[in-house]
Amino acid sequence: MTLEDNKRLLDEERQTFMAVRADAERVLMASGERVVGLRREIEDARADVRALKATLTQNAKAPSRAIIERQVRLAQRIEQLEGVLDEVVTLDATLGPLALENRRLQGQLARVSGERPTDDDRARLSALEASIRQQLNAYGFLSVPADEVGIAPDSYMPVRFGEPIRPKDLSASDNVRLIWAYLIGLLELARRFDTPHPGLVVFDEPGQQEVSDESLTALFEQLAATAAHNQQAIIATSKKRAELTALLGAVSAVRNDFGGHVLKQDPRSRT
Repeated sequence: MTLEDNKRLLDEERQTFMAVRADAERVLMASGERVVGLRREIEDARADVRALKATLTQNAKAPSRAIIERQVRLAQRIEQLEGVLDEVVTLDATLGPLALENRRLQGQLARVSGERPTDDDRARLSALEASIRQQLNAYGFLSVPADEVGIAPDSYMPVRFGEPIRPKDLSASDNVRLIWAYLIGLLELARRFDTPHPGLVVFDEPGQQEVSDESLTALFEQLAATAAHNQQAIIATSKKRAELTALLGAVSAVRNDFGGHVLKQDPRSRT
């Protein structure tokens, strides 16, 4: 088998194992729900036993304590189920319009995905993937090998071995790095292809989730090419000027210090 055949076989096996794992997770969840139900039945049975024992020792002319307790529990259970029913009705009213919108969008996606991708489509996806992988390597992305990150041809979202990359699959800081790479990848794609991108990207506190200073410096270096392509990158940060200077290094940037809140009340306003 060739290297590509081996890679394809490993990808298929990995997808099979992931499907088996997902099925096992569903079975485990169903078993957990069954356990909760059985525990509730056991608790009810124990309560019945206690009530029956108390009934055997009570005055024969008094109402059965077991029957009274069971009626109380049933009333409480009915009240709980009615509350759940009300929540389901409310949720159904909320999700109904969303379901209609989802079906409409799925239909549009199906029509789009049914079309054969052109050479230009493949070139765009390949360029976006290359940009994202290059950036992830530069930013110190470690959760998964950067070269295994791709772009789905139907949803245009990051994938690995054909499976969507979920936030729980990555560390918090790598989630931030992937967002950087995707947004800047689209910005860089507009330099080579005709796209509706406005040529502007804005980051608000990109150093969240304890992203390292080395990653931030790499981000600034990646954005340094925007001016040469008639594009613009705006970054808002609360870092002190000395810290920002150290992070920028030799990167050319226009810095504006606001000295407090960016949005302030007009002093001429009476309210």
